[in-house]
Amino acid sequence: MKSAHQSEKSWKVRVDTGGTFTDGWALSPDGDECRCKVLSSSVIRVQVEKVVAGGCYQLAGDHEFAGNFLRGFQVEGGGVVADWNPKGGLLSIHG
Repeated sequence: MKSAHQSEKSWKVRVDTGGTFTDGWALSPDGDECRCKVLSSSVIRVQVEKVVAGGCYQLAGDHEFAGNFLRGFQVEGGGVVADWNPKGGLLSIHG
């Protein structure tokens, strides 16, 4: 029997926290799978390769974060991730 507050279109999320790294897995209501590995301190570290425009940065290296997985993350020093394009490695920050 389902609870009245549960939705048919809910995310499934699994998290495994270890001493150094935390592995995350999520399945969207549409069937899209997302995986990530972050430091257990909850910090995701990236390196900016170049500033593309005001608030838009190209990140160095390959990243396994699915499209817009990072949306809503707070950025150290101020701002919030507004958009993430993994194909181009482009991160947009507002605020």
